[in-house]
Amino acid sequence: MAKRKRTSKVDKWIKEGRGTGSGANYQPWLKIQDVSLGIREQFPLLPQEETIVIAEELGIKHPADPRTGNPIVMTTDFLLTVDKGQGVYEVAHTIKMKEKLLEERVLEKFEIDREYWKRKGIGWGIVTEEEIDKTMARNISYIHEYFDIRNDDVYREMANQHIEDLSMSLMNRLLSNSRSIREIASEFDADTHLPF
Repeated sequence: MAKRKRTSKVDKWIKEGRGTGSGANYQPWLKIQDVSLGIREQFPLLPQEETIVIAEELGIKHPADPRTGNPIVMTTDFLLTVDKGQGVYEVAHTIKMKEKLLEERVLEKFEIDREYWKRKGIGWGIVTEEEIDKTMARNISYIHEYFDIRNDDVYREMANQHIEDLSMSLMNRLLSNSRSIREIASEFDADTHLPF
């Protein structure tokens, strides 16, 4: 059997001591910053003067606070930083129900959004419910409330480093195992003496 050559990233992580130690000295193998997709929600289109100028150039009324009439800071639903192994790039996505795309005012705001990102040299697109996998969306909704587990009584008194260590340990199990998430999570809870 031929020896497989390890990648430089694996060698680097081994030299860093990842996957070694225990308790507070444990070095996780995979860290959040190692994941190659950054997601920024409700990304502000700043400086605000840019969207105001774009709106004027397009002959579109800039979104304003209905109470004061002052221009509001526009946002894009998601700005993604993507690394597909051939360099890092950004892409902006706006999420909207398909039926809303028939509303003129919605399309006007999207035109400001699109032009803003075009001037930045960043791709922009609209995502509707047609492009979102229903099963994946449902699964995400199940786990979304656990985004910050510090809201749960069990974790309130736990040190942040301990929570991060537990998170990375669970992530390692999930990524290196083909069993269901339910099975892996139940086993993890039992092994770590956490409530199910």
